[in-house]
Amino acid sequence: MEDLSFIKHSAKAEDYEVQVAVRYTAFMMNQVHGMADEGFTLAGVPAAEAGQVDRLLSALAQRLTEREVRLAGAVQSDVQRHDRERCDMTLRVLGSNSHYAISADLGPLSQGCRLDAGALETAAWEVESQLRSSTDEALPQLLIVNKFSKSEAQGKGFASVIALAMERGIPVLCGIGQLSKADFQRFTDDQAELLDANEQAIERWVNARMRSA
Repeated sequence: MEDLSFIKHSAKAEDYEVQVAVRYTAFMMNQVHGMADEGFTLAGVPAAEAGQVDRLLSALAQRLTEREVRLAGAVQSDVQRHDRERCDMTLRVLGSNSHYAISADLGPLSQGCRLDAGALETAAWEVESQLRSSTDEALPQLLIVNKFSKSEAQGKGFASVIALAMERGIPVLCGIGQLSKADFQRFTDDQAELLDANEQAIERWVNARMRSA
């Protein structure tokens, strides 16, 4: 079994809930790494600029939905506001009509982190519940996660969703935040593929790795 102690050390917060989440995700990813020889179908798309990968994954989800591919996960859309320096961020849960505003309004001139962690966790919990309730015959063919970032590196956000999908044999495609590439590689024990942030590279990987209907 792989040593994922790095995930524990990556969580700087000392509160109990964070530590439980980190340990749970570390345990699940240990199981996933143990199955690597059977095929480790996880890829990440590092962002070269803000919003780039969000747009690519949203467009991909739309095309796959039109092809009637069974999807799970979430994609992000950003809405610019004329009275704010930064955009509003919304997650759309795939396979449902749920939308979650994941940016807190900190004022018109705010430049700091505006993530609404509670909304992110609620969206992730909905996706995880979908995966847990799916029968083997109706499993999603692909999990799309809009972004692997600081939350996931600390065992929160969509970290346990990624681990559960891998455990159930569902290929996973993640966007990667601009500052989170190293964290993603540690989280996946360097076993994930890194894709160029362009439509053609992503489509090739999806068509080669996606579960059959």
